[in-house]
Amino acid sequence: MSRLSNSQLESFIAVFHGSSRCLFASFAFKLQICPSVQAITKSLLPRQCRRRLEAATISCILKRLPRLEEISLETWDVSETYADKYLDRFAQHLFSQPEHFKNVKSMTVFQDHNESLNAAIRHQRDEFRRRFTLPTLPGEVPCHRPVLARGIAEASLSLENLSLSFIVGALDFFGQCQENWLWADLRSLTLTSRLLNCNGDSVEIHGLLQTAAQMAKRMPKLERLIIWNGGANEACAFTYRKQQHIASVTWQAKAGAKLNPEVYSTWENLHSGCFFEIEEKDTWHSITSQAAAIMCLGLEHVVGHVSLRQMQLENSMP
Repeated sequence: MSRLSNSQLESFIAVFHGSSRCLFASFAFKLQICPSVQAITKSLLPRQCRRRLEAATISCILKRLPRLEEISLETWDVSETYADKYLDRFAQHLFSQPEHFKNVKSMTVFQDHNESLNAAIRHQRDEFRRRFTLPTLPGEVPCHRPVLARGIAEASLSLENLSLSFIVGALDFFGQCQENWLWADLRSLTLTSRLLNCNGDSVEIHGLLQTAAQMAKRMPKLERLIIWNGGANEACAFTYRKQQHIASVTWQAKAGAKLNPEVYSTWENLHSGCFFEIEEKDTWHSITSQAAAIMCLGLEHVVGHVSLRQMQLENSMP
């Protein structure tokens, strides 16, 4: 094969990156003159909208929904195509305006990590670099988004329900919370952590769950706390529930994955006057996708039911 000139190579690179960027290109508009809409109480941006709405655009919409009580955002993991700085800019703009969330009681953010899509993008990228003898990119490293985590943590103080799936990790979320914060109305908290996996470090997992227990002490109305992880060949969840005088902890993982008894003791001590139950469940033998993990763990609330059905259908295709 003849060697490409620099200009030809640059053109080829532009086409290669453009193919994946077009699918998740940003989308923005301004509503110069638009009245407030009093009737709307829920805002849903489903995963069908693959275009990435800019934070300024979302802010523009939220500003005109004064009675908004529930926000649900479903995004795509585009880390193979876009740098994480996009999410930092998104957080700085969106969460720096707390008036958008003054009446919001429930927030759900789900990031779809489509294994097939990301594998295809990585394959194209690696094949391209191999054919043109370009340096190999470093392997995947854990993603930390402190700016985004800080913005969401501050917004969570007035919420009753919060579910964050893969957009920020549980440790990042807890790490941005101040020691004097109190979640006076929070009833349900769902977070994810990549630490929860079949080969995870047990010390790190136990440390995370004990940290979560300490945070729960500042959530007097908490009824449910879930930390989970799921994807191809992965399904793991820690669930804490409390109803009146009964508290329980459920650990779902592959057969043989056990928690340190100290973790259970820490959670039991949160409510010394309650009857405390412990349950351990084995997950399915075969987990083929993120959607399968959600169904296995019984976490259908983390994503819209239409989107979950779409994910199931997409992953059932040969």
